[in-house]
Amino acid sequence: MAAPLAAGARTPPRVLLPDLVQRPPASLVVVPLDEDDGTTHYLLAFSSSVENLGLGPMIVRGVRGSLATPTLTATQLIRVARGPTRTRKVALDIRYVENQTHRHFHVLHFETYELRDANGALVHPDRKTGFCLTDDYRARARAAGKVPASAVFNGQCARDEPDALSVTEGIAVGWGDRYLPILEGQSFDVTGLPSGSYTVVHRVNVTRALAERSYANDVAATELSLSVPDGGGTPVLTVGRSCAAARCS
Repeated sequence: MAAPLAAGARTPPRVLLPDLVQRPPASLVVVPLDEDDGTTHYLLAFSSSVENLGLGPMIVRGVRGSLATPTLTATQLIRVARGPTRTRKVALDIRYVENQTHRHFHVLHFETYELRDANGALVHPDRKTGFCLTDDYRARARAAGKVPASAVFNGQCARDEPDALSVTEGIAVGWGDRYLPILEGQSFDVTGLPSGSYTVVHRVNVTRALAERSYANDVAATELSLSVPDGGGTPVLTVGRSCAAARCS
């Protein structure tokens, strides 16, 4: 039993930590991609979603001293009830990414993807460069903290501002960040893979660089099977179970 506070003692400040929840891969689809050399590749595309069901927002701020530094040094801002916001350095970089579907600053290695076979062996790691953290949708699950009525982080991570010296991005309490299929990095090349059972595994905050209330809900997976037609062609996809674990079986 905890000892009572002495008379006149101050109650310790309540730290409002976020709680990132990895949702299972969804909207799985196999998409044929015709290359310039006449060959066809087959991409297993998917959506990814991470929600914040904690007491406070997940806020990541990046700063650099000049344009000579390509990456921004990241810090996490942690809200405190009736107290000043705390700042902690985190071992993550923020970098401007420019391609067909991204032109803004990404938090590198915020989330990772894996394709594994029926035995759990790694078939493909992801090739995604990072994530712009924004409030894309209201989470259905109940959050521990107060949920804002409208999106808080909707600045698009300094879109079209490659010379920005600072950027702030995050996920508000009760909101989720979602990346849709086919966006850069949201797929695996399954060309030539044999027919069989596979699992797509998504993990958030893998290195635990960001402080959370719990790390137990940072992984989720979806099972699937691929059937390659005789003579080749687009593999037939059958989506199986999803679960809040690296393996559903």
